[in-house]
Amino acid sequence: MFEIAKAFFIPSNLILILFLAGIILLLLRKSKRFAVGLISTAFIGYIFLGTGFISLWLLEGLESRYPSLKAVDELKGVNEIVVLTAYAETNPALPPSSEVNAVSAFRLLETRRIFNFLPEANVLITGSGDVPAIMGRLLTSLGVSESRIILENQSSNTFESAVNAQKLIKDKQFILVTSAGHMPRAMGAFKKLGMRPIPAPTNFMSVKKYQFTHFFPSPLHLSYSDLAVHEYFGIIWYRLTNRL
Repeated sequence: MFEIAKAFFIPSNLILILFLAGIILLLLRKSKRFAVGLISTAFIGYIFLGTGFISLWLLEGLESRYPSLKAVDELKGVNEIVVLTAYAETNPALPPSSEVNAVSAFRLLETRRIFNFLPEANVLITGSGDVPAIMGRLLTSLGVSESRIILENQSSNTFESAVNAQKLIKDKQFILVTSAGHMPRAMGAFKKLGMRPIPAPTNFMSVKKYQFTHFFPSPLHLSYSDLAVHEYFGIIWYRLTNRL
């Protein structure tokens, strides 16, 4: 249900739906005023949500909640790292680094950085399907021993990852690695189960120093709005379903 509702409220999808509906009505020569209204609304939506200042402001509201993990060397007693998966797909024609998307790559890079300080830690990669295994292979190629990597592939969403991670970690304190914009929902889900995560956000996309180009709408900025709305919608949904 969440995925279906999300598909209609993600800005780029909603803008496309409004635009196509307006075009269809124009072609059918029905309710011209309403059709123009739909197209105009889609255009205004793109201008508003596709502008850098708006999209980055939306993202910053999420990414600013947890600072980056810098004092890793002070966490010597922590021996568990949990990494939430993003997207990955096996392709024998590509190097392991190209089998993951940028989001997964950032999470693995941060995990490897933390592992440098905690070489005795176990790394739990949790997600669904083949993605944990693909990310695990890449992490191994980056120098993390395979014996230190635990794969969990039965979690189709963040809350399920929290539930399944709890079965393995129990009440141990652990470092949680995920994207900065996703960290508020992830932290809430893990804490809901009484777990003790230490946030290690990565893949920060909002910026403090605005540039002239941020005044103009672009597909990139619209994709940032998509990510932000997805997370805000997810937080609301998790609260409604008692997962936060």
